[in-house]
Amino acid sequence: DPPKGCPFVTRCPYAMKVCEDHMPAYTELSGTQKTACWLLDDRAPNVETPEAAVTGGSKVHG
Repeated sequence: DPPKGCPFVTRCPYAMKVCEDHMPAYTELSGTQKTACWLLDDRAPNVETPEAAVTGGSKVHG
């Protein structure tokens, strides 16, 4: 069964409890790109945002 929340919760190194149960809202990055990540929510803990979340996934972390 897929997770109730974010589909990346099981493989994201930044996953939080909220990711397990709730899908985040989309945030527009540009006129052609958007992302859905709880790290971009104002209530998220203050962590260094992964560059891929800001650039639309142009870099791979690992």
